[in-house]
Amino acid sequence: MVVKVKPPSISHIKHQTFNITQYLTYNSGYTLYLVMVILFIAGILFTVSLRASSVAHIQSVRHIHSLQAKFLAQSGIARAEYFLNGGDGHDLNWETDRLEETIDNFGTIVISCVPFGLLSKINSTGNRLNESYTLEEIMGRDIPRTIESAITLTGHVGGLVLAKGTTIQGTVVLHHGTVKRGNNKSPIPGSEKWVKQMESPPLPFDIRKITDFMNESANTIALSISSKTALNGHCTITGSNDSLLTSNPLIINGDCSIGAVELDNVSVIVTGELKINKGALCRKSSFLAGKITIVNGISKKSLFFSNDVLTIKGGVHKAQFFSNDSIVIEKEAQFPGSSLWISHRIQDNDTTITGGIVFSEKGNYSGHAVCFTDSIEGKSEILVGPSVALGEGSVFNGTIITDGDINLKRVTVNGHIYCRSVVAVDNKMSYKNWLLGCSHAELEKEIPFPLIGDLPAKVSLIE
Repeated sequence: MVVKVKPPSISHIKHQTFNITQYLTYNSGYTLYLVMVILFIAGILFTVSLRASSVAHIQSVRHIHSLQAKFLAQSGIARAEYFLNGGDGHDLNWETDRLEETIDNFGTIVISCVPFGLLSKINSTGNRLNESYTLEEIMGRDIPRTIESAITLTGHVGGLVLAKGTTIQGTVVLHHGTVKRGNNKSPIPGSEKWVKQMESPPLPFDIRKITDFMNESANTIALSISSKTALNGHCTITGSNDSLLTSNPLIINGDCSIGAVELDNVSVIVTGELKINKGALCRKSSFLAGKITIVNGISKKSLFFSNDVLTIKGGVHKAQFFSNDSIVIEKEAQFPGSSLWISHRIQDNDTTITGGIVFSEKGNYSGHAVCFTDSIEGKSEILVGPSVALGEGSVFNGTIITDGDINLKRVTVNGHIYCRSVVAVDNKMSYKNWLLGCSHAELEKEIPFPLIGDLPAKVSLIE
């Protein structure tokens, strides 16, 4: 069966063509509208992108200027280090309220350097166009060459005996005598290579900077009694918003107890007893008091001065501790970074003696301990009792320096010992210049030292 398909007529085709043309003509307005909308949106997007690009450019420029200001501030820290190290005729006592320097029309550096105990507090601001950046650092120095020996004995008592189990690394300086092992009568073979015989002063540096600071601190406490801004009676600070903290310095004629408070760059002067309790956080702050008891808390780059006994029972500390009497440290206290313990031992007569530094047994200490006596020249030779006691089983990283004796046995010391003699009591037997079960090694990591001693010095930041 054949199916015939009838072709479309010409009139039909014309009719279809007419309809298509009519369709396009009818929708041409919509196309134009669509194009205009697209162009409008594109214009908005272009404007937004231009503005975003401009903002991004401004932010990028500001970021670059901020970085440059930070680099200027860092160069200011380096500049202060240069001065403290003797640059341009200065020394470790260099200080300034404001020193401004211009760097080749690029920017400016503004530096202040003020004493902070036996360290320096440096404030450096870098200015680059409209951007500023400020750094505040605490600075110390490297170990003075006069105490780089492992052990220096200044007393005229003879040599040094290493008991069984004792090891020592480094140079030993003696007034006279040799280093022997146990009860052997002969020196340790080869010890002549690391033993020096020479006369050493009672202390390896001029202590006037220490005594001046401690006398100034004691006078500040005494004069605060007549201050018009002083508060009378017992004060307790328990919150960071405490109205008492609006005063700087905060002066209290009486006792003061500090609880869970954050103290940053403040000064507290207390004529009575100051207690630091759990939850307290002290940063770059100073505390002067008649007596100080640190029960707990955290101190970072802070300073504590006590006219009486300074007791550290617990907490975590990286600070400077000064006492015109004794510093007593209990085993719960932790010192993971760099601390200073400075005790002024007073000898009124041949029998009345106060002061000293006592480190608890099984402790871990990192820093430098100095105990000195202001007795007349030669009187320290009759000074009785140890000036520093390092508890059995302790690890001490740093230096121990005193014009008196050090009591230690079965301890580890990584660093340096400078004293008149070493004493110990074991099984009811007294030993002098015997190291009983001690281990000595050199410091693996430098711990910044006070800004005292001879130049040159490598000045370093307190972490």
